[in-house]
Amino acid sequence: MSHSIADDILVALTHSVRIFSIGQVARGWFEDDTTEAAAFLDRLRRVNLVTFKTHLVHPEFDSLSATVSWEPGNLPPDFRRAAYWLRSRWKQPKEELPLVSASDNACRRYGGTNVCPRASEMSHDLHMASLFVAWRLNSLLDGFGVWRSGDWLRAQGLSREFGKNVPDAALLDGSLNVSHLIEGGGSYCVRKLQAIHQAYKSYPYSIY
Repeated sequence: MSHSIADDILVALTHSVRIFSIGQVARGWFEDDTTEAAAFLDRLRRVNLVTFKTHLVHPEFDSLSATVSWEPGNLPPDFRRAAYWLRSRWKQPKEELPLVSASDNACRRYGGTNVCPRASEMSHDLHMASLFVAWRLNSLLDGFGVWRSGDWLRAQGLSREFGKNVPDAALLDGSLNVSHLIEGGGSYCVRKLQAIHQAYKSYPYSIY
């Protein structure tokens, strides 16, 4: 087993995302070889570092372009247009997919968290994993910074300034200060987007 790849995947699952699909792990670490990725993850499962469970989820989106990309000093986004786009895209039928998450043992070894998503959050968290893999491959935000999840922000006491609208992820700079916020857009209404803007407006942010 390659320890560097194992460490990389397990740090991601305890600090950056909640879940991965086998396809995402293949895309991020095994040059799209799903057979090799599945075998590698199974070895991690057998040493009690990850767990597998099958869930009903929406398929990944073909496009990961930002619906909203905003920086302090700019005019507020067009919330109505963004809400229409976000609510129109969650229409593909759900499909069963095996998803991998960090075990309690992995959290003890690597620190971080392994929050178990509710069934209603699975598709959203799969979308966040897609964004993370794209960022890791330098095709999202140029792979800038250190990606940390909203769960990690909560655990570190860094989420209070956002109130009820804790971002799904944040990019941290070399001093581990927040430099960019990332939201995986659900079927959000205009009011929800306005509340997110109020919570995030001290930082550049993107909604995907």
